[in-house]
Amino acid sequence: MGTLERETNRTYHINVDSLYSSIVAAWDNLSEDAVINSLMAFR
Repeated sequence: MGTLERETNRTYHINVDSLYSSIVAAWDNLSEDAVINSLMAFR
């Protein structure tokens, strides 16, 4: 998902925990439609 990667890479993460927190926060902010469309693209 380009959206997830774009959101998590906006800032430098000093450790893995910081990166993980950023990924979880970005995932929680994704719309259901964005997730469905991304998954359908892999079919």
